[in-house]
Amino acid sequence: AASLGRAGSAALVLVFHLLVGMLLWCYFSAVFADNSVPAGWLPDEAFTEDGERLEGAAIARYPDPKRLYNRHGRVRFCRKCREFKPPRSHHCSICGKCVLKMDHHCIWVVNCVGNANYKAFLLFLFYTLVTCTYAFAALLPDVLDSFGSSPKGGGMQDGNMAGPFLAAVLDIAFVLAVTGFIIMHFGLVRANTTTIESFEKLTPGRRWMYDVGAQRNWEQVMGARRAWWLVPCYSPHDRAAHAEVRSGLDFPVAMLSEGMEGTAGSGADIEAGAGGSVRSRNSNL
Repeated sequence: AASLGRAGSAALVLVFHLLVGMLLWCYFSAVFADNSVPAGWLPDEAFTEDGERLEGAAIARYPDPKRLYNRHGRVRFCRKCREFKPPRSHHCSICGKCVLKMDHHCIWVVNCVGNANYKAFLLFLFYTLVTCTYAFAALLPDVLDSFGSSPKGGGMQDGNMAGPFLAAVLDIAFVLAVTGFIIMHFGLVRANTTTIESFEKLTPGRRWMYDVGAQRNWEQVMGARRAWWLVPCYSPHDRAAHAEVRSGLDFPVAMLSEGMEGTAGSGADIEAGAGGSVRSRNSNL
């Protein structure tokens, strides 16, 4: 705004470019992330319907992988890749591969949004919202001042304000669109659910097996250290302490109960293992 003077205008521009820099960092982190399932991945263990425990190569040799179970429910097997796939992973027909903790394929980042780039994707949305809101607020005073200052008492003062006016309109349009998307995704984070899983959870009122509490659900995606929440990466401590979650190959499950729902289409009732019960383990996350 012209009323701020040279120093104030320079400060506005500096903050704007810092926000754009963060937006681009998050965007390219989401674009270049690799969510692929490691080639030849196998579950640590599995159980047959008769309760026989299998490990390693014995799992790969089992004639019917669809009849194997572990603590996540039915062991997942991709018919297209002809490979075992970790829990919460799905095959993307666009990428032509299985994606770890797949949320959706995003045309804007030209990549699947999954375990490796979900945080970066959320922060990309966040910084898009903040940057557009900031730009709109910076443009609004001058745009409003341009009305009524014309000799005829209305309209733009001159054609120079057409660009800022259009930019302000586009900014507020992006703000409204991205706000709804952010609200939806942060709701999914709170429940530890992906977009795909939200459609698989067909039974209302049943607790999702990966829902380990709002705080731990949040930390699985954003990290445990608050100082790192606004950057598209994790602290060394967080990567070491929660290596399994960061790898996308294994996830903590809540203590099992009668009213809990597993992954639909991959062992929906999550009863498995020796004696017909899934083994659960305690976790710090």
